[in-house]
Amino acid sequence: MSRRILSAIERFASSGIEEMKIGGGIGSSIDELKKGGVKVKVCGLIQYLNIFGVAIGYTIAASISMMAVKRSNCFHESGGKNPCHISSNPYMIMFGIAEIAFSQIPDFDQIWWLSIVVGVMSFTYSSIGLALGVAKVVAAGGFKGSLTGISIGTVTQTQKIWRSFQALGDIDFAYSYSIILIEIQDTL
Repeated sequence: MSRRILSAIERFASSGIEEMKIGGGIGSSIDELKKGGVKVKVCGLIQYLNIFGVAIGYTIAASISMMAVKRSNCFHESGGKNPCHISSNPYMIMFGIAEIAFSQIPDFDQIWWLSIVVGVMSFTYSSIGLALGVAKVVAAGGFKGSLTGISIGTVTQTQKIWRSFQALGDIDFAYSYSIILIEIQDTL
């Protein structure tokens, strides 16, 4: 149900983009919002709330990722004896400070080579993930699993199904990044 609501919101916002004539990025769209009609203002409000929510989501996701790396290092250093409980708050604060620092760079959206670097990094990251997945399947001699996965000790089938849904949610969350494709295309 929530996906249908979000889909309807995105459809409404997308239909208003043409009317808004976003030509110079977020700064110029603010000017258009001041001049536009009700539909333009509602569209702009939805888009800015969406961007705000995605920014919060990415801050949380980044801090969880940094915390997972720290926990993994701690676990391997202790030989599995330390449960390595770590708070994500310092990582959230560090990521927020980095966001604030980067937001102070003038004309950051006009740095053309940054889009190339990000594209190469994204392609490389995806290629590494795909190669590791294929290597795992080849090493196992084929696909060995189902929705509940293979037997791995004390993890119950319910936990496995829940984690599968979490993985699908992570994939769904990754598509929220598409709302800034217009800004990327405008920069290019």
